[in-house]
Amino acid sequence: MRQNKNYCFFLAGLTASMLFLPAAFGSADDNYHLSQEQLADLVQPAVVRIVTHVTGKYSLPAFDIDLKTFEAVEKPKDRPFTDKVDSYLLGSGFVVRPDGYIVTNSHVVSKTEIENEILGRVWAETLLKKISTLSLSEAYEVEKRLEDKFQTQNQQDLNLIGGYILGPMKAKSKFEVVSKWTVLKPTAAEDSLAKLVESGFDAQVLSLNPDFAKDQRDVALIKIDQNNLPTLPLAAAATLSPGQKIFIFGYPSTATFNGTDFLQPSFTSGVISAVKNSDFGDFKIYQTEAKISTGSSGGPLIDQTGYVQAIITFESSQSFGQGDNFAFALPVELVRQMLQKNNINNQTGSFYEPLLQAFISQNDRHCKTAIGQFATAKKANSSFIFFDKIQKYIDACKNNISEGSSLDSKWDNFKNEIKTLPAVVWLGILIIALLLAVFITVLIRQSSRLKKEEAEIKLLEAEYAKDHSDIVPSPSGRDKNNQNRL
Repeated sequence: MRQNKNYCFFLAGLTASMLFLPAAFGSADDNYHLSQEQLADLVQPAVVRIVTHVTGKYSLPAFDIDLKTFEAVEKPKDRPFTDKVDSYLLGSGFVVRPDGYIVTNSHVVSKTEIENEILGRVWAETLLKKISTLSLSEAYEVEKRLEDKFQTQNQQDLNLIGGYILGPMKAKSKFEVVSKWTVLKPTAAEDSLAKLVESGFDAQVLSLNPDFAKDQRDVALIKIDQNNLPTLPLAAAATLSPGQKIFIFGYPSTATFNGTDFLQPSFTSGVISAVKNSDFGDFKIYQTEAKISTGSSGGPLIDQTGYVQAIITFESSQSFGQGDNFAFALPVELVRQMLQKNNINNQTGSFYEPLLQAFISQNDRHCKTAIGQFATAKKANSSFIFFDKIQKYIDACKNNISEGSSLDSKWDNFKNEIKTLPAVVWLGILIIALLLAVFITVLIRQSSRLKKEEAEIKLLEAEYAKDHSDIVPSPSGRDKNNQNRL
């Protein structure tokens, strides 16, 4: 019984160690970690700049601006403001299907927002003209009050502010305008916005929410006539919480300094600073400290794996007095609902997945595999792909191969695993080796003891047989006795 217990103890220890070793080595992990540069290069091609070209004319009631409150005061006896309009309004969006479906904000492509923009520009221009007539000291005081009240003097922000201030005048105004929507060609080389629009892709508005200002469901769908576009995957549902790190891609107007900047998206990072309920409490609104401004509306908010968790919306009514310090984003569920309503499903296409797998292979130093995957990603729509950005990764892989640091065979992987085993794994191996040594030693001793005992048993049996052989009568002796009896 004692020997059986010893065997059980040894087997239990050996089994526990064998279970410990795979855990120490680590199991296959579906999670992956990209550098910020890789994440940016993975996402950027699917983020687009949307331009609304507005032409026509408008008429609105004459007004003056109170330089203390900045409110508009109507002047019914004066002639209305009338003027022509030829303006470009800017926004962002992201591709959700390779055949040209793009998600953005409703306010980016809404005619209502166009009217608000016209009103806002008139208010801002009127304000600046009035300030220009003041003395330097008076102008300084007005600008200081303006900064204190709205925390901005940026032209784009003033346009938004003016749109809300003049909002009550909209019913008395007339707008005879035509809108044309264009998605700029990311690889275009033109040096002016007008030329970029001319070389861009005409967009059709398929779905928008006219009540976005009331229900806050600021999501729209547009389409361009292009195929094999880079796309972004949508998360099944937003899983954001305060403190979580996120990234934002968009085309902020305040970051545009010259013609070429129109095609340079901004990539910013931050954390979720608050999670709020919508006005009707039917979905969440995410607030982040990541830097954005007008023009980034409609861009994606992504997590560290490149999945779209939310869509940026510039909540101007909530942002006044806070400048660009906060961005607001709507959960990806609203995007999915809008796509489902239009019978559109999200597809990653032939760019995102091959490039993602290429990054994973490169990070694991499987460079030959990565080069093939990079080559597949380069086959996406050439108007949206920056080949030089992919080529730099291919060149890095080729360099690793030439230096012998690439892991392209099972033997390479085995050698690398041995070299990079952590201390805890070596400890596990040592424990198993010791247990095996002890176990084998015990087996040898047990085997020797058994052999010795078997030899002793055979010797005893032989002696026993010898001692009892004399008392056994022979057959001849019994026959002789029987004869005597007769």
